[in-house]
Amino acid sequence: MNTRLGLAQAEALAAPFASISAFRTGRTSFSTRKLNEYLADRFRQLGVDARPADELTMLRGPSEEGLDRFLMRQARRLLERDGADLRLRPDGLRPGEEILRWRWVSLALPPDLLISAADAGRAKRIRLLDDTLRILEPTAHLHVHATAAVPFPDIWLELTRRKNFRTISTCPDGFANTAEWQGWLRRALVCRCVLWYWMRYGRGACQDFLAPRPGVHQALGELIRGRMGPSSILRETQLDEFLILTAGARSQLKRPSQSVGALERELALNRRCLDYIGQHVGSLWSRRVLQLWLQMTRIRVLCYRHLVHSPTGSGLDTFKQHFDRIDEFHTSGAASEARAALEREPGLVVEKLELRKAPGDYSKTRQLARIAQRVNTKQGDPALSWTLHFIRDRPVSLIDQIRSHYITAIRLAAYIQYDPLLLQAIRGLDVAGRELQGPLWTLADSLRMLRAASRRAAAHWAGVRPLRLTVHVGEDFRHLLSGLRAVHEPFWWGLMERGDRLGYAFALGLDPTTWCEDHPYVTQPRLERIFDLSWMLDFVSTHMTGGVEARALVAAQDELGRHVQHLGMDVGAVRAVVREIGRPRLWQSIGGARLRLDGLPGQCRKVMGHILRARAAKDELVEVSCRHDAPMLKGIRDALARLLARWRTPIEINPSSNMLIGARAHPVEQPLFHLDPFERGEDRGLVVTLSVDDPVSFATSLADEFAYAWAGLVVGGGESPAYAQEWLERAARAARRAAF
Repeated sequence: MNTRLGLAQAEALAAPFASISAFRTGRTSFSTRKLNEYLADRFRQLGVDARPADELTMLRGPSEEGLDRFLMRQARRLLERDGADLRLRPDGLRPGEEILRWRWVSLALPPDLLISAADAGRAKRIRLLDDTLRILEPTAHLHVHATAAVPFPDIWLELTRRKNFRTISTCPDGFANTAEWQGWLRRALVCRCVLWYWMRYGRGACQDFLAPRPGVHQALGELIRGRMGPSSILRETQLDEFLILTAGARSQLKRPSQSVGALERELALNRRCLDYIGQHVGSLWSRRVLQLWLQMTRIRVLCYRHLVHSPTGSGLDTFKQHFDRIDEFHTSGAASEARAALEREPGLVVEKLELRKAPGDYSKTRQLARIAQRVNTKQGDPALSWTLHFIRDRPVSLIDQIRSHYITAIRLAAYIQYDPLLLQAIRGLDVAGRELQGPLWTLADSLRMLRAASRRAAAHWAGVRPLRLTVHVGEDFRHLLSGLRAVHEPFWWGLMERGDRLGYAFALGLDPTTWCEDHPYVTQPRLERIFDLSWMLDFVSTHMTGGVEARALVAAQDELGRHVQHLGMDVGAVRAVVREIGRPRLWQSIGGARLRLDGLPGQCRKVMGHILRARAAKDELVEVSCRHDAPMLKGIRDALARLLARWRTPIEINPSSNMLIGARAHPVEQPLFHLDPFERGEDRGLVVTLSVDDPVSFATSLADEFAYAWAGLVVGGGESPAYAQEWLERAARAARRAAF
């Protein structure tokens, strides 16, 4: 597949609701003329070779169709009833394509908005993994960040109870500044409260309720016009107070036994508004509800797209920007995050759930354990455990990183020694973040110390096991050799144990020939190139009996010698330090995080000192030719794949995450899916699991990821449907075995 199937159509569908110009004009009807300019700019950002007019013409209905009718018609074109749920309407000519098309639609518009418009009943979800694709094997969900587990409807409804919006420091493109965005958020949420009151008690009661509140009337008028008058702290505070007042009134109406989630409430409100507009066609009040509902929906869509990863950008920097925004909007705690992540997945049986969270103090760690304990005493819910992050891309020196990680590890070790039963809930450690910003060796000693503490604590308690490890590797690199080195480093330095896992291992799935053709030259820091060459020579000598030409090894040795000579160092000392830098012996020599380099021999001390200062000194860049590296890289890749196959180390793959961060055409275009089986060689078949990563950022769920993987394998990759189904069943089994 050369294009991202359905992306242009999804953007055209969302345009009337996502366009800033449409919001500023408050237009209530579908107009191709007004939307052409927005879509032309959007298509340029996306790199989509499509004409906006053609895409809009395909969606166009009756002349000047109201946007409420337009949305309902498009939703019913995409979705159909499936018992109490909705499912995708199948593509009769190309079955499976509808799943890949939906991947882009769900990134463009909140799915609950389309559910409201498509269904007059009580459906609250869309089953992508229907009965024909249902996974019969129970599975485990191993890679999901707790912060991003709370669904967007919960985040949106949470804003209506917010006392202030000052923590929101970013805004969607098109707004003048964050103050304007905060103002429109307030007005949209006030509008939501007013529409809720109107739909519940009627127009007359709503008018009486708003009569003594002229500030609310003015805010609604501004929202309808898409233009905000001069603001003041007093006016904005009054709107905040109104939101708090109505939130309190709604909570008092709940019965003790009533448990209606945010999704159900959003669906109910949208359905009632659409019904009201349809039943009172032509009346002044129907038009007023349409104006209010549409402008509120536009702000809600813009908020959704602000949090969800955009197809216009790729790379880890873009992902981090979107992920960091969640904290601005989401303020609920770990309990609500766990509750959201435990939501049932249609088409899947999830036996184990592992949530990832940043380490906190003892009280927060104990809270995580209590949450897991409460969940695990219930029948029917997956067994819950927590994995704690070690983030390695902080913008500080390597020395500061080493000491920061060590302090975190010391604290966690103290908590475990004081309360070993924490290990029943805190099951794993996760090394995450950008590899280029934080080498794995900066954490090696801290991880080793913390795991040793967990082994000592677990030795005296029945049913308690030591901490396991998962490491993000091979996804952030300049040269493919660096990516392969990152995959092997945890094994090279003895950090990996049986039962540990790797995240992504993206470099392992790349085709070296294609990569070298696409990257004839790369620019690297000199020290990074020294690490690559030193590792490569060691790996070839210890793990390979062939596959790399002698002249390639001689050339690598000569190049390493030139780089080391340029730094005025000894080649033997450099290779020894690179080999030992993640192993216990070197860290014992320098006193761990105390970094007493006088414990090293003279030449090794010089090398280690240069490595620790390299970032602050802005290591010199060198140009590296890759034109003739493909045979060597292929031999190393194959040997590394065989090594991982023997270890049976599971590799966590997140299809949507890899698609968006890697700018791929569909969820399994990325080469990671060539890993299992590796080139169909069963002697090298690797263990692959599927996970979500960040449900909000990628607008997905575990069941959806299985569906996207099937469609990507069949429609995008040309695999047989039966093979794809078996592949998913194997991935489900692998996840269950790999759970901590």
